[in-house]
Amino acid sequence: MCSVAEAKVTLRIAPANPTAVDDLVVRFKTDRKLKPRVHYFFEMFTGHSEDESCQGGYLMRSNKRPRKGRTMTMRLRAVDGADQDGADTATTWCPGTAHLRVYTVKGSGPLGNRVASKQFRIKPATGTAGS
Repeated sequence: MCSVAEAKVTLRIAPANPTAVDDLVVRFKTDRKLKPRVHYFFEMFTGHSEDESCQGGYLMRSNKRPRKGRTMTMRLRAVDGADQDGADTATTWCPGTAHLRVYTVKGSGPLGNRVASKQFRIKPATGTAGS
């Protein structure tokens, strides 16, 4: 029998009302001490664009391992989600509903337990000059 156990951890995202050009800062208070080689893994999916001009998916592993009860902080930047080979050059988030999930992962193995999840809205960027 397989089930996804989600801990009672509250994700806080700043800014509270992000736009497509904002860096996102995710914070949560850790509820456990991580075992050796276990890390937090952040996964975020937003709406997508047909012309791939914005970042619709984001995956990042953290090397931070705060003790139980400490605050874990992670900065998510759309430009960091670009492919290593340069194929994806999006520098903004896709506007719309975003789904953020935090998991534990051991080494480079499969995702472990879901620690927390949150759904929020990313507003379109307004008044920004194109680069």
